[in-house]
Amino acid sequence: MTKLAIFGDSFVDPMWKLQRYDWTWPNRLAQDYITNNHGHIGTGPDYALEHLLQYIEEHTAEQLNNTCLIFVCSDPHRLNLKDFWKENRNQVDLLRVADRSMPHPKYMFARDIVRHLMVPGWSSKESFKILNTVSNLSHQFKRVLFWPAIDPYPIYMNMIQLATNLQLVQPSLFTISAASDIKSSGMDDMRVNHFDPPYHQILYEEMHSWIESGTVINTQRLIPTPNA
Repeated sequence: MTKLAIFGDSFVDPMWKLQRYDWTWPNRLAQDYITNNHGHIGTGPDYALEHLLQYIEEHTAEQLNNTCLIFVCSDPHRLNLKDFWKENRNQVDLLRVADRSMPHPKYMFARDIVRHLMVPGWSSKESFKILNTVSNLSHQFKRVLFWPAIDPYPIYMNMIQLATNLQLVQPSLFTISAASDIKSSGMDDMRVNHFDPPYHQILYEEMHSWIESGTVINTQRLIPTPNA
């Protein structure tokens, strides 16, 4: 039986605000497949990659070859800094700490990271690195789905030759989330996994079809048609 491994941020977290909703697309897939979901709200791609590498180490080649991987690449600004965050989910707060809108005893450190490292274009280059890494690991898996949370810089995307079993999905999850409900698409979006239930149904159908046969994800089903 095909297995499923999921990595990413709030878009794939099986728990939402400490509550499990069985109708979300990641949890519905978990009812159909043996699923290891390592998605965690507020975390970044470095956190997801760390757990992906650990997952590969802990499973045999035969197990991995029978596994479909879903990797959601969230905002690289969410650094996986050891002993800096009270909880892993606080990675999402780095920029707030840096501009002093949120207190933290080490806020000077966070500010210096943003000033000297996170110059314009840094986020796109980091996402590009993550995509390249996941692509290079794709041979371990049956097939891989890579879905950025934020839209990647197109010039970088044109440079890479992706693994034949990897599907890069565009537009980003945040773009589709905003298109479905612009009023609720900010950082404090309270919609479960940032979508209303009908969109979870579409995501489930698209993901299920991809797992079963590798069909291309039809993102147009998730973008509202403008009123005539």
